[in-house]
Amino acid sequence: MIHTFNLEELLGYFFVFTRLGGVMMMLPGFGEVYVPMRIRLLTAVVLSLAITPVIADALPHTPLMGVETLVFMVREILIGFALGVIGRIILSALQVTASLIAYQTSLSSAMIFNPSSGSQDSAFSPYLLMGATALIFVTNMHYQIIEVFIKSYDAFPPTGGFPFADFKDMIVHVVGHSFNLGVKLATPFLIAGIIGNFAMGLLGRLVPQIQVFFMMMPAQVLLGLMVVMICVTTMLSLFMQDFFNLYQNLYLRST
Repeated sequence: MIHTFNLEELLGYFFVFTRLGGVMMMLPGFGEVYVPMRIRLLTAVVLSLAITPVIADALPHTPLMGVETLVFMVREILIGFALGVIGRIILSALQVTASLIAYQTSLSSAMIFNPSSGSQDSAFSPYLLMGATALIFVTNMHYQIIEVFIKSYDAFPPTGGFPFADFKDMIVHVVGHSFNLGVKLATPFLIAGIIGNFAMGLLGRLVPQIQVFFMMMPAQVLLGLMVVMICVTTMLSLFMQDFFNLYQNLYLRST
């Protein structure tokens, strides 16, 4: 049996596409700079076709042409964009971690190209960001993100005004939590840096003739790289757990 779409059904799919398109612009993994625009567009269309029948009862029924339809479209785009920005802010915790690692290993001036942001960044930032992005798909967490997106229609139904207060509280909470997480993940490097600086200061006081800075910098870089090799797996695992838990908690806080 061939199913035919009428204009009202197509409008429902388009409403889902507008929110999903806003998410795809910023969501980690899907909204990266190096992902071609056609791939993101095709992914949003396919997901819209799959998700719309699940949430069809929550979608508004408006005329095809009208001011009300335009208002719904703008609102859905803003909600999707806000949901994607929250994921991007969570991912920025790894940039905080990478900056602290680079500072503690004397590599803060070594800037390289970061394909995730399309700009220069600290030496460890692309490494951590690409690793976390890969783990999102390897661990099938992108399915969990899609599930949270479906649940967002319960938290933020298409009808009604834009939830400025909810998103303001969410972003404030996520920014603080993201910075806190970035510092926590860099704790081994902060401890190693404090011990190393204390040892260099003590050595400089005991033997003033030694150029401590030039002698200890290679050792500091080597120690930092060894700590990265030991801790990177644990760091990314803790980040992935926190990434999913924070998304789930945001949904629970909003409902």
